[in-house]
Amino acid sequence: LTTGAACASSREPEVRHHPRVVRSSRRKGDGGERYASRTSGSCVSAQFGRHTTHGLQPSSTYNRLPVAERGNTRITAQLPSGSTGQKERQLVKATDVVALNNLCVDIFLEMDELPFLEMDATEEKSTRKSVFEKLNSSPPPDVSRWEVGGATNFAITAARLGLTCTCLGHTGQDTYGRFMTDALMEEGVQVMQLYQDMHDDHEDILDDDDDDDDDDDDDQENALANTLLCWVLTTPFHKEHQFCSRFDLTQVPLLNDLQALPPLAQDTIRGAKALFVNGFVFDELNPLCVHDAIRVARASNTAIFFDVGPRGTPLRQDIPKGGRDALSALLLQSDVVLLTEEEAEEVTGLADPQAAARSILDAAGSRVAWVVLKMGA
Repeated sequence: LTTGAACASSREPEVRHHPRVVRSSRRKGDGGERYASRTSGSCVSAQFGRHTTHGLQPSSTYNRLPVAERGNTRITAQLPSGSTGQKERQLVKATDVVALNNLCVDIFLEMDELPFLEMDATEEKSTRKSVFEKLNSSPPPDVSRWEVGGATNFAITAARLGLTCTCLGHTGQDTYGRFMTDALMEEGVQVMQLYQDMHDDHEDILDDDDDDDDDDDDDQENALANTLLCWVLTTPFHKEHQFCSRFDLTQVPLLNDLQALPPLAQDTIRGAKALFVNGFVFDELNPLCVHDAIRVARASNTAIFFDVGPRGTPLRQDIPKGGRDALSALLLQSDVVLLTEEEAEEVTGLADPQAAARSILDAAGSRVAWVVLKMGA
């Protein structure tokens, strides 16, 4: 809801002249969790339902207008027009929001003791690799332990709030990929396969005459054939948890060879009112591709929402290569930046959350209208 409230205001001129910091908190309530966003002198809250394997259970209080009744917003945008240069024309924004990448399936596995506690960095990486390979080679747990995760949480919530939403990313042609697409389709969320579009346009993307790279190409092909999994390791009663996925073991994005968005993906962003990006996008996309998404969104007047997430520290360390510049671009070019108090300190170096948020708003060249500080939400 915090995102929805910011989205409703981010394109208003008065907000552009008076950017504000929003603080959000989460507290337990009967029948679910209550999220509240606080600004000076106002409060917005909503009651959410219970968690299920497909996300939040729909509540009868949601006002879900049929797609045909929501209408389209006509926005004048500057769009590329081929060799004739730039030409101003009317663009119908038929989609409310596009979520860029980070489509994964979370698999919950209960363990008596978590494997990565009290280890140094070298030992932990080796143990993570061993645990991840063992988990992936084992028969999959019962489907009741699966949940769609990553950007799908945002997409499903957006759809249940009545927004038309498209997920632009990668899923494999495996059981987990079918689970993902079925769950999203059930929620009314469209899925566009970024890799298939890329493969159609660049059939030789993984071809290489150098035999020394054959093993790397095979690993890349195997990774692309599968859906991203995140193993959520928990102790009994979920008192503690840890995550284990492919991206804990490599600094190379999954679609690293893709340095610009394919034309169909660009058109999808142009046709959306908003683009949602989170920090995990760099696990899959080359930073150059993220820059391209920012460029397309800005040129077509598509609002950008950036949820930093826990990738702030490696991005500031330029992991993956080019990540530091892409992070800076997102912090300057987004309309709304969402981050926890800890993440605010990571990306700004300022311990005071309000000062960190203000530094994002007041940075030279910043287009940010809202900074949302999340407190556990």
